[in-house]
Amino acid sequence: MVAVKSCNGVCYDKVVFVGVRHQRQAESKRNMQNVLRKTGLPVLVLLLAALLVWWMLINKKPPSTHASKPLAPIVALQQVVLGDVPVPVYTRGVVAAKRQINLVSEVSGQVETVSPYLVAGGLVSAGTELVRIDPLKYEVAVAEAEAGVASAQLALKEAAVLLKKAAIKEAKANLKAAEARLRRAKDSLANTVVVAPYDVVVDAKYT
Repeated sequence: MVAVKSCNGVCYDKVVFVGVRHQRQAESKRNMQNVLRKTGLPVLVLLLAALLVWWMLINKKPPSTHASKPLAPIVALQQVVLGDVPVPVYTRGVVAAKRQINLVSEVSGQVETVSPYLVAGGLVSAGTELVRIDPLKYEVAVAEAEAGVASAQLALKEAAVLLKKAAIKEAKANLKAAEARLRRAKDSLANTVVVAPYDVVVDAKYT
């Protein structure tokens, strides 16, 4: 600032000097404020950060020394009821029948019929007819055996009338033999039909 007065030169120089001094003081003040703004703000931030860290350290809780208790598992409850529980079993193996039987015709002859169930894996009920053989010759054998029995019975009666012990004894023996032949003939006739003795599963058929 410059002040001009209507006085002599001394007064003028004094006023000019004072104005220059005041101007320098103002510039110095402004420079100081700029320095404070540039350096004071970062310092303030650092101080605040240090205070925050210090506060967190003094307020940090010490680690718990007590062992944490294990959490109990969550389970579902159900009332127990008495009953059968199926237990599936998965395995590998070979299944074999407890009982095995080979069905073979005891008489020879021409086969007339074969059951459709007589195949591998077929399920057959007890008493089911499996194979039938031509019974003609066995029926003839039964008829002949019956005739032999009748003849032996007649011979026995004749011997009894004559009261001959030897003839009676021989007639009785002949009758027994004839009756035996009749039983065999009837058995052979019955064997012309092959039936399942019990419930079975067919394993294989042989011809």
